[in-house]
This record gives sequence, C-alpha cells and structure tokens, in this order.
Amino acid sequence: MIDAFDRFWNTFPPNVLLLLTRACWCLVGLLAAALLFRRADAGSTPRRLWWTLAVLGPVAFIEMGLSVRYRLMGNWRELVRVTLGSRAVASRHSWQGFVVAGAVIVAVGLVAWLAHRTRRWPVAARITVVGTIVALLGFTLEIISFHNIDLHYGVYWSLWFSGLGLMLLGLAWSLATHSAAVRADRDDGMGVRRYRVASVTTSARRDPITARLQRLAIAVLLLAVPELVAWLTG
Repeated sequence: MIDAFDRFWNTFPPNVLLLLTRACWCLVGLLAAALLFRRADAGSTPRRLWWTLAVLGPVAFIEMGLSVRYRLMGNWRELVRVTLGSRAVASRHSWQGFVVAGAVIVAVGLVAWLAHRTRRWPVAARITVVGTIVALLGFTLEIISFHNIDLHYGVYWSLWFSGLGLMLLGLAWSLATHSAAVRADRDDGMGVRRYRVASVTTSARRDPITARLQRLAIAVLLLAVPELVAWLTG
C-alpha cells in the first residue's frame, strides 16, 4: 500500500506540485481578502478567520518558494542535539515517532476543540478551519520529523492538498452564500432603498451520528499510533 502511495505521488514532477500548492495558497489569500470586502453581519461572519487567511495565504505562498521550514528544521535538530546528544539525531529512534504521532493527535484535538468553539459559525467557515489545520500540519510534520517521513514525501503533499482543498471549498462556499443573500426592495414614497438581509445561522445540539463518527476517528487514530511509530523507527 505504501509503495502504491509513493508511486502515485512520484508520477507528478515536484516542481509542478510546488507550483500548484503555491497557486492554491495565493488563491486562498485572494478569496479571504474578497470576503473581507463583503459587507456582512459581523455576528454571523468569522471575520477574524478571513483576516488570518488573507495574511496566511501570501505568507505560505512565499514560504513554499523560500523553504523557511528547512531552517526551522535545522534549528530543531540542533536543539535536540544539544539537549539529548548527537546520537539522538543521527538515526531513527522510537521517541521521534512518538513526537510525530503526538503532533497528529494535537491536530485532531485542536480540530475537535475548534468544532465546539465555532459551532455558531456557518458550516463553510468550519470547513475552512479544518482545512487550515490540516495544511499547517504538513508544515509542522516536515519540521519535526527529522526526515523520517521524507522517503514518503507524498504524506506532506497529501496534507497540503487536502487542507488547501478544504480551505478553497469553504471560502468559495462562503462567497457563494454571501452572493445569494436575500435583498429586499421597499418603496416607502421616498424612493427605492435596498436592504441586505444576512442569512441566519442557528445552533443546534450535535447530531449523535456526528459524535459517534468523531469518537471512531479518534479511536482509529490511537490504534494507528503503534503502527506509525514502528514505521518511523523501522
């Protein structure tokens, strides 16, 4: 399965994948900026998310070209070498696998926490948040993995493209929702005045099926931790 996964990603030239990810990050920033210029109800629109993505998109676009994460990886390796000794970074160790698995678990926990914190947000915005975390997880793993995953670099591409796909879906959905907002005309004898009625989002209790799927996803992730550690340290 791993060999098939690697063969799939190796069919694409790295330069093409790099240019595509940079284009997607640039598009994320542009769509977020477009949402900021839309007049909307501040109570139902996560404007701080749009501001974050409007800045994060161009930053990630530049970083994918400059590869600043490689310098951060070098600093992280030097910190570990000074703290634990040269042997800690000379070869694979089980603790390195636990660090990677811990980063994944933290990302899943962050998604679950934000799902609760943003339950009043529109679904499109929540999808965008999940995509942002997934995309940033790709950067994080590349920095802390000590090249243990680099033999299967498609892991990073999968995280980046999955996250970018969710982000673009959420942003496009949000723009479409704003464009489809109800507009009412009223003539009260003083000319026609145009009003914009924002969509109303109501919060409801979490669906039992959704809760069970989240628990199942966490259980599967925990069961996969030993396999992930064995793969990274093998």
